[in-house]
Amino acid sequence: MGRSAASTFDEEAFMMDCEKAFNYKLTSTRYDFKNREAEQENLVRLLRRCLRTAFAKKDSLVREVASMADLAQQQLEGARLAVASAEAARDAAKVDHSVTSAALQRAREEAKRAQEHFDTTLAALHQELDDKTEEAAAAADEAGACWFLGCV
Repeated sequence: MGRSAASTFDEEAFMMDCEKAFNYKLTSTRYDFKNREAEQENLVRLLRRCLRTAFAKKDSLVREVASMADLAQQQLEGARLAVASAEAARDAAKVDHSVTSAALQRAREEAKRAQEHFDTTLAALHQELDDKTEEAAAAADEAGACWFLGCV
């Protein structure tokens, strides 16, 4: 914006007119009313032109600054919306992570229960196999003894 203000008022013709008006020296004598009046009229015209130009440049600068302020406000609002969107996405990801973590924990607990059930069932089947093996061995021994002794 500093460059904009400088460029708005740094026009060479405008600066020369202002410099001329500020440094204007009346050359006519006090008693030469006609020339003195003409010089004063020229000075007033020059000062009015400088003032009109300054007001026009000021209005242009005000419009430019207002436009820049509007643009900055829009950018700020866009940034706020982006932050709000990112925060909402983060919160959704946290919720999703919590749900996923809870589901994973339930799956682990279910797998642990299934493993315990499997281990218990396997131990029971091993025990039953051992019992059946012992019964079969006992029956085989008894059958062998009967065959040898002729129990049949």
